[in-house]
Amino acid sequence: MRNRFARKSRDFFILKDVLLPVAIVLAAILIMNKGLDALGMRTEYEQLEAARNAINRAAVQCYALEGQYPPNVQYLVDNYGLRVDGEKYVIHYQAFASNIMPDIDVIPKDLSKLAIGHED
Repeated sequence: MRNRFARKSRDFFILKDVLLPVAIVLAAILIMNKGLDALGMRTEYEQLEAARNAINRAAVQCYALEGQYPPNVQYLVDNYGLRVDGEKYVIHYQAFASNIMPDIDVIPKDLSKLAIGHED
């Protein structure tokens, strides 16, 4: 007959009562960290898209009101209240003619923060 009051194996006690909870907590921390990173990247992407859309809307509004697209981004800043973070983004604005929509692109200065590609 087995002795019910005998001590259990010490190795099993350490594995079950100490290492398993620590491993579960570390796994939960890693999963939350990955989720927060993904959320941050998604936020950066949405801010980039918002900047692109703001410039496009301002250019179209200028065309609707004045009959021509603006010659540069500074014109939109001065006359249409456009605000884009110049420390965060580089704006590529190339106007071909006053009646043709300019080529507009907004590029983040720190590409490491933006791991998600451009989606249409």
